[in-house]
Amino acid sequence: MRIVAKVEGLILSEDTSVYVCRPGRYFRYVDDFLDANVVFLDFPGLNLDDLDWDSEDAFGRIAASRLRRINEIDRDVNYRPKEPAVEEAVVRRETTIARGLYDTAKKDDIVLVPSSGFLSDVSVARIKSNRIVYREIEAKGDVYRFPCRSIEFVESVPTKDFDVPIIRRLKTQTGFFDVTEHLSLGNEAGRFKEAFTNRVLERALGTYVSDDKFSLRLKATKEKFSSDDEFEIQSFFRRLIMLQEATRRHETEEFRRRLEANEVFWERAYRDVNFNDSLVLDIASPGFLRWTSTKTLVATAIVLLGMFANLDVSAMSPEQLENLEVVLQVGDDEDGLLDCLPDVERHVQLYIKNIASDWHNACEQHNKLVTETGIVPEVEVTAEE
Repeated sequence: MRIVAKVEGLILSEDTSVYVCRPGRYFRYVDDFLDANVVFLDFPGLNLDDLDWDSEDAFGRIAASRLRRINEIDRDVNYRPKEPAVEEAVVRRETTIARGLYDTAKKDDIVLVPSSGFLSDVSVARIKSNRIVYREIEAKGDVYRFPCRSIEFVESVPTKDFDVPIIRRLKTQTGFFDVTEHLSLGNEAGRFKEAFTNRVLERALGTYVSDDKFSLRLKATKEKFSSDDEFEIQSFFRRLIMLQEATRRHETEEFRRRLEANEVFWERAYRDVNFNDSLVLDIASPGFLRWTSTKTLVATAIVLLGMFANLDVSAMSPEQLENLEVVLQVGDDEDGLLDCLPDVERHVQLYIKNIASDWHNACEQHNKLVTETGIVPEVEVTAEE
């Protein structure tokens, strides 16, 4: 039998960066961003064709466009040129910012577009290509040509859902920057930047895969999420973690025998396994539940929960599922999880084998895990003979 599971989400490359792009002064271009599926900086008439970013030509083009913005769009009657050295430093900084969007940011990087106010939404987008495109945009009654990056909006997240340090960054005046830029991190810079980026991604995206990590967001619909509900979910995942460890130790038969006899006793045999490192649960109900762990573990959980939520598994026999073939698609990417699918198939087959002795009761308990805890797996699962 072949099980095809499809879950909405993104597969990120190992070097994916996360940026913030401010939609102009006073957020004046936010509707243009959303309507045209582009992001750009406030440099009217800027031409980037055949531009060498390391040349004085880049400095000159940015300086001319900046002056045009001040005079024609901002219409700042109080603007007075500063000392030449100060004015040059400002333009060189804006040139660096412009290079970040138009040269450094790459296809598939994530861009956060903030809006005005704490109660507004942050639009989350993915850069679609490395090409620069030009769009005609209206500003202050006139139409200007802006260089843009094409994007695809993938999520809209309330600003208040982000952590306070992230909100502060979203509200900065800088036009474009890496979300980890200028963090004071000392010797732990690399580790902390990675953790900070992961926290941003967890708040900004639904389901995503990055390197060996799979972060899955599911709907939590229950009005009052109890400790019993959390226990049921934790127990399901702990069984998967123990099964994964038993497989690594080549102890799957012993695992099954001990599990049937006394699950609590057998869990103690794996006391050296750090369950907290293996699984991170983040619950807000009603709202969402997030599971973050290895690709293999979360993918196995997706397939199993999807089967029990979408298929009448109790009408099948464990024997029918013995040689189960699994296809798992995240978003539009059909190949992003190919490296872990053999392990997922093996773990799904072993899990089913471990509950086969009390098949119908086990099916009923797993159905309750989905229905009674209020957890809705947003995964489409179909079975093919």
